[in-house]
Amino acid sequence: MALSSFPHLVKKEIICQLEPNFDYDVDAFRNETKDYWSISDGRGYFGWPQAATAETGKQLVAVRGRNIANVILKAWVTRE
Repeated sequence: MALSSFPHLVKKEIICQLEPNFDYDVDAFRNETKDYWSISDGRGYFGWPQAATAETGKQLVAVRGRNIANVILKAWVTRE
């Protein structure tokens, strides 16, 4: 997601040194119940950095945006 949204902040030269991090709370990620740092076990990233692309990040941002919108809309409808 950072490659897509903030490419100037990504230290591309160290991506190849980062170990894959698949040890994260998938349910918390899907349900938007934890902050990013907690989800990634303090590493600041998860997944396989070497396979990351800006396009995949763009798609993830869109999916997360829809998830957040759905949570808001569900809460809004419940209030009525």
